Amino acid sequence: MLLLKRRKDLKLDPGKYDLCSGHMKEEEVPTQTMYREIREEIGVKQEEIKR
Repeated sequence: MLLLKRRKDLKLDPGKYDLCSGHMKEEEVPTQTMYREIREEIGVKQEEIKR
């Protein structure tokens, strides 16, 4: 589980912690969605993730 702290300039719950969330695009398989969401949410690219 990964919690992110919301930016203080947001209108909804600024500065509070929240769970990462996202959606799966039609053309994606689950692992593609996982890597895309990680990149979007925390800026870590697939090549940077150790397996």
